[in-house]
Amino acid sequence: MGLDRNESMTINTTALVVSKDKQNASPRDSIIIINTSTGGQKVTLAIDKEAVDGAGIVLYPGGSWQDSKETGYIPTQKLITGISDVAGATIAIQERLGVK
Repeated sequence: MGLDRNESMTINTTALVVSKDKQNASPRDSIIIINTSTGGQKVTLAIDKEAVDGAGIVLYPGGSWQDSKETGYIPTQKLITGISDVAGATIAIQERLGVK
């Protein structure tokens, strides 16, 4: 039985951790991140490094990114960070962790 994480987060113009590194913890089975901003903010995600605006996975309002376990594929277990081009962006996160 895994653990589910369902939450929202405010992203500003300084990069912050969206999901911690899971390499030495319960493994990440899936993650989906949705830009729920209503003010037109664009959110950029980066894997295993500090996010930089426009350099990585760019999510416009309503946009999403997901990574999930499938036959023969394991999603990234690395740190995921995010940054917004304008302060006050919001994201929704749903993450499922397996049992270590």
